[in-house]
Amino acid sequence: GRSNITNTRSNIKIIYLFLGCGVGDLDPISNFECGFTNFIKKNYTKGDFIYLLEANKNNIPTLKKCWEKYPNVNIYNYAITTNNISNDIKKFYYSLDDAPYHQTCSVSIEHVLKHYPNKANIKEFQVEGISINNFIEQYIGNKIDYLEIDLEGIDYDVIMDLNLKKYNIENISIEFQHMGRVKIRSMIKKTNNAGYSYMGYGFDHNSLDFLFKRKKIKRNQYLSLILGYIRSKKIRHFINRILIKN
Repeated sequence: GRSNITNTRSNIKIIYLFLGCGVGDLDPISNFECGFTNFIKKNYTKGDFIYLLEANKNNIPTLKKCWEKYPNVNIYNYAITTNNISNDIKKFYYSLDDAPYHQTCSVSIEHVLKHYPNKANIKEFQVEGISINNFIEQYIGNKIDYLEIDLEGIDYDVIMDLNLKKYNIENISIEFQHMGRVKIRSMIKKTNNAGYSYMGYGFDHNSLDFLFKRKKIKRNQYLSLILGYIRSKKIRHFINRILIKN
């Protein structure tokens, strides 16, 4: 069920934005795998721009190491806030059991406890917040070729905040595993209405992302409506096999 995404390009610079990038491909807990990091490194060409956003300031030095051989890498220590509120200080929680990089780091203590139930080992920190629309406006402009949203439980709120009419975002890969079926239905209604089509699994190396492309493919749009009513991986794999992939 892995995604077969390839980056088709001419000599135009490509803009990548990764929200919630952790330490890229340097975390031993994830076996030094990070699907979107791998995708960027495989496709990177001189002149491309990479924007990385990570809330945990302790991860920034390792993140810099991950990308030290690549020019035009911009790293920001912000939290993405929801409901389009910016300049807000956000409290984040993580577990000492999730060492060394505490990738399960969230504004929701419940989200962390779901993965690491030992309450005694939960720690917190504060970080400045910015809304997704303000971040794109201030730091990128209008065009993004590949957007990865991996924000530990608030992925749905963030994509629902995102102004898909205003910004020219070609491909959106978003983690779906923390969304219930109602939220998936709501998200797909939004992406379909904004002229996007479901393209199967996104960049996550564990196939936990959906990929949406800014292109109207009626068949894919209709098939995507089923995703909000099922939990079966087999049905999801089947839908992904019969999508139009171009």
